[in-house]
Amino acid sequence: MSNIDLSDPSVEKHASSFQSLNTKPSFSIHHDSDVHILFFKRKDKYCGVRTGSKTDFESPEEFIVYSYLIEEIPAKVQNKLSLTRLSTEGCSNAQLTNILLKAKRIGKHLPDIPDVECSYTIANSSDLNWNFLETKGEYYSVFWSETETKYFSRCA
Repeated sequence: MSNIDLSDPSVEKHASSFQSLNTKPSFSIHHDSDVHILFFKRKDKYCGVRTGSKTDFESPEEFIVYSYLIEEIPAKVQNKLSLTRLSTEGCSNAQLTNILLKAKRIGKHLPDIPDVECSYTIANSSDLNWNFLETKGEYYSVFWSETETKYFSRCA
């Protein structure tokens, strides 16, 4: 399905090379979070996007790993994202449309769907969702949480 190699050895190699860089690559990073608490009601969401020029990275795998390591992801989740046992699954245009609709405040930093050449969901063991998008000149990592309510379920 995918020629992206996110096996543990590949991810470890890219993570090690990131740690040894003197100058970190340039990313455009934007977050859209909404938290509202009123008595027993809680509305919350998180969406973050990291964008990088394809010319700054040797491979999609390098961008994917670096996009996670470049800055801590401030989403509140029960299971934190880690760079182990990652795999990719295809992401349809319908799924992609639903994902991009979640990022209302940062929508201008995301590509238009017709410009997306390929999109993958990065399967991981976290509550945080992760998608990789590729356009003609850029890579995108999109992190999103549908709801954080389960994190606070004991408070409700």
